Amino acid sequence: MSSKANNNESNDAKAGAIRVYGILTKAQAISGSMFACFAVLHGVEIASGALGGATANMVLKELRPIYQNAFFENVFIGGALTVHLIAGLGKTIVRSVYKLDGGHALGKLHYYAGGLLVPLIGFHFALVRNTPRDWGVDVDFSIIGWGFQNRAVITGLIHGPLLLAGAYHMLLGAPLAINRLLPKSVREKGTRVPSPSARTLLATTIGLFVGTFVISRMDISKAVTDYGAIYAKVFPF
Repeated sequence: MSSKANNNESNDAKAGAIRVYGILTKAQAISGSMFACFAVLHGVEIASGALGGATANMVLKELRPIYQNAFFENVFIGGALTVHLIAGLGKTIVRSVYKLDGGHALGKLHYYAGGLLVPLIGFHFALVRNTPRDWGVDVDFSIIGWGFQNRAVITGLIHGPLLLAGAYHMLLGAPLAINRLLPKSVREKGTRVPSPSARTLLATTIGLFVGTFVISRMDISKAVTDYGAIYAKVFPF
């Protein structure tokens, strides 16, 4: 086979890989936008903690029915996260095999932040949703307050990076996802959703941390036995 034929095959393969990469990117944009519906609601709940633990639980009680149902959890949370993760892994493989450009530094940080979120979200979900649901225990933000007051190290190691990586990954990722989903006619006009400013990132992160700090100091007198057992199940070390 001639060198020219080999080059043509290589170019065709790379062009196909680029098309696949584009499809995976679109899948990430759609799934990320779906999960953002939950992330915004949960972020409001956490930030409301700045007004007190009781206020945070009141907001949680009002908003939780929106996302804590079989359809929303299976489609907008579990399904969206699964698609987002698989698409991200697929893009990593395509980039590695076909030596595609990995993007600018912020893009790489976005990628690493997303990778860090995978185990953190898993631990958080097991702690506040999966295990309590399996055991028939009704929990609110006091389970996080209990953790900070009784299992401070592991609670902080999970939720500190979760807030930081989550705020960074989602605030920077949301405009990218929306822009990729805009109709071609709109994109051709130069219409784009701008990335958040450093001030917006800082304000959002501070709001989440202040809310979490106040929640960490809330009264946790109820269900202490259940909370201790849940933490022991999720973090048996």
